[in-house]
Amino acid sequence: VGLGWLDTILKIIKKYSILEIIKAMLLLMLLSVGIRMCLDPSFVFEAWKEWQDRYHETELVARSEKDEKLKDYLNLWLHKYHADRVFIIQYHNGTKDWQHGTMRFEKCGNNVVSMKKDYVNFNLTWLDLPFYLKENDSFIGNMDELKAIDQTLYNQLLPYDVDHLACIIIRDEYGDPKGIFGCTWAETDIDMHTRTEKIRDYLFNDRGVIRELTE
Repeated sequence: VGLGWLDTILKIIKKYSILEIIKAMLLLMLLSVGIRMCLDPSFVFEAWKEWQDRYHETELVARSEKDEKLKDYLNLWLHKYHADRVFIIQYHNGTKDWQHGTMRFEKCGNNVVSMKKDYVNFNLTWLDLPFYLKENDSFIGNMDELKAIDQTLYNQLLPYDVDHLACIIIRDEYGDPKGIFGCTWAETDIDMHTRTEKIRDYLFNDRGVIRELTE
């Protein structure tokens, strides 16, 4: 007697097939949701908002973990390049709008003044170096060489005692610009000209790490 329900189910399956039963169950579920939407339209908004909140929370956790990894790399790169400052500028925090950017990361050596405050949501169109990088990928040179390319940035960097600058454009998987990774040096005893190729190799290798951690 207790298994009568099982006999009933087997008869239904034999008569209508599993596929038909699944279709009927899905139809009942959709009908139930439809009725609830009619009786309480706010249900859809609340469900959507709840999903968005969970999605954003997951995104924030993932973003935070990647940012922590980037900070660890900045410490490594500061010593690897023997630089006074390493930085990462993201174009509009990583969106397709490469006309605006923010220096999201900067690591300075001892007694080196931070310049991050000057590059918060700034307009890249008043600088020429981003356009140069878009076409040439990288720049490594002293201030006179930078001045020939970008007089405005040259003037911006003078108060920070920058003597040499090296930077490379970061591209997304489609080849579009998404940011800049760079290093600066004050006057140094290191012969920068003999280290140019090594620095360029470092830049090309390290931007791959940045690309992955800023996606």
